[in-house]
Amino acid sequence: MPLSRQESERYSRQLIVPGIGLRGQAKLKNASVLVAGAGGLGGVVLAYLAAAGVGRLGFADPGLLELSNLNRQIFYKTRDLGRAKVRLLASFLKDLNPRVRLEPLRLKLDSENLAPLLKKYGLVADCTDNFEARFELNKACVRAGRTLVHGAVYGFEGQLAVIAPRGGPCLKCVFPHMPPRLKGYTPAPGPAPGAIGAMQAAEVIKIICGLPHLRGRLVIYDFAHGAAHSVRLKRRRACGVCGKRDEG
Repeated sequence: MPLSRQESERYSRQLIVPGIGLRGQAKLKNASVLVAGAGGLGGVVLAYLAAAGVGRLGFADPGLLELSNLNRQIFYKTRDLGRAKVRLLASFLKDLNPRVRLEPLRLKLDSENLAPLLKKYGLVADCTDNFEARFELNKACVRAGRTLVHGAVYGFEGQLAVIAPRGGPCLKCVFPHMPPRLKGYTPAPGPAPGAIGAMQAAEVIKIICGLPHLRGRLVIYDFAHGAAHSVRLKRRRACGVCGKRDEG
């Protein structure tokens, strides 16, 4: 379906990006993405995907807006404290781009609801804030054959990876053991999740448009020192999620 005149004007700056053009824009329009989390990472990912014209966006988060969210979750307002974040974010995204189909889900993603949800979406962005949720999402995406764009932040450090479906390596290959549970809040200066979220959105757009992306690599960003390094991920044969356990 050709773009309308209004769509051509809205997306004019990305239509001239090499590798996107009209064909890429059509792919974005027909794409569906599930974003796990509507916080500092998820809000940024969703804003950029909606602005880019991704046709259908699902986003899941059970939380209500808290005062401690507002140092980094910049799409919310102080007057909205106590309201469901997915509903607030849906209102913002609708105003940003009314042509995008929005599916806000006020729920906690778990082993029971992930499998049927993933059947509805072609791609998943991991914007969760704990390893229990990340591992559950990783397992579900491997089983469903969905690419997972992973992002995480701790203090002034962020990480980004694209986990390809089936064949690994998966997130459990990188982190075979559950890290110790944090006490209290995860430290997060506002710009760090903003930057990682923008990079996640860029990876999602590149994947949809068929452009080179971070498949099989983990990039670690040190915002405190302005440095970054990339690690090639290796599949673990004994991985309980994507590998084959050694016999005997």
